[in-house]
Amino acid sequence: MVKKVFIIALDGLEPSLVNPTMPNITQKYYGTTVVNVHPLQTPVLWGAFLTGTTDNGIKGMKRHNRLTETLSRILGYERVTKLMAKLKIQTATRLYTKKDLTKPTTCSLVPKTIAISVPAYLEPEIYLEIRRETVEAIGDRYKTLALLLKVWKLFNIEYEETLWKLKTDWNLFMVHFFVTDTIGHLYWNNPERIKKCYRLIDRKIKYLKESVDDETLVLIVSDHGLKKGLHTPKGFWSTNIDLNLKNPKITDFYNIIKKVVEK
Repeated sequence: MVKKVFIIALDGLEPSLVNPTMPNITQKYYGTTVVNVHPLQTPVLWGAFLTGTTDNGIKGMKRHNRLTETLSRILGYERVTKLMAKLKIQTATRLYTKKDLTKPTTCSLVPKTIAISVPAYLEPEIYLEIRRETVEAIGDRYKTLALLLKVWKLFNIEYEETLWKLKTDWNLFMVHFFVTDTIGHLYWNNPERIKKCYRLIDRKIKYLKESVDDETLVLIVSDHGLKKGLHTPKGFWSTNIDLNLKNPKITDFYNIIKKVVEK
C-alpha cells in the first residue's frame, strides 16, 4: 500500500537517451509521455503536470503586467515579447508562482507537502539566468564551461536540500532538477556526453531512493524531450510500483497521483 509519493522532476530528459544501464532513472516500470501542451515551455508544462489542465493561469515563461497580459491574450505571448523588445519598452515581469495557479495542484492533494524548485509553483530566480546564459553559451567553449559549473553547483544545492528534507515529516515530496535540460541544449550534437550526465544523475538518484521506504511511490518524470537542442512533445516517466501506465499525457498525472493518494 502506497503511503507517500516522491516525485523527481528531471527537466528536458530525452527518452531516447535513457536505457536500463540507468536503473535508478528507469526503475521497474518506465515509458514515454505525450506532451499535449503548447507552448513547450517549462513553466507551462509543469503547470499542466501539477494541475492536470492547461487552463490553470500559467501562460508562458514569465508573468507580465496587466497591459502585456491583455495584449498577449490577443496577439500571443511570443509576438508581444518581440514587440516590446523592438520598441524598447520595459515591462514589469516576474516568475509564475503557486499564487498564479487557478486550479488545485498535486501539492494540494495531501497535507504535509514539500516542493523544491518546481517551475510554476516555486521556481528559483536563478532559472531565468540559466535560460539566458544557455542561449549565450551555445557554441562558446568558455561560456559553456562556466555555465556547466553553475548548473552542477545548483543541482548539488538542491540535491543536498532534498536529502535533508526527505528525513522530515511529509506525505508528498516534489523536487525539480534543471541540469538535464541545460546539458541537452549545450550538447545537443553529442548524445554520448548527454548520456554521461544522465548516468551521473542516475547514481545520485540511487541515494534519494534509498532515503524512502518501499511503501513510497517514486515517480520520475520529465516535462518534455530534447533533440537537436529543441524541446519535443515526448517526455519520460518511471515508477517503482506498477501503476499500469502506458503512454500517459502530461496532464494525466494529476489524476494518476490523486488516485494513488486517495487509496
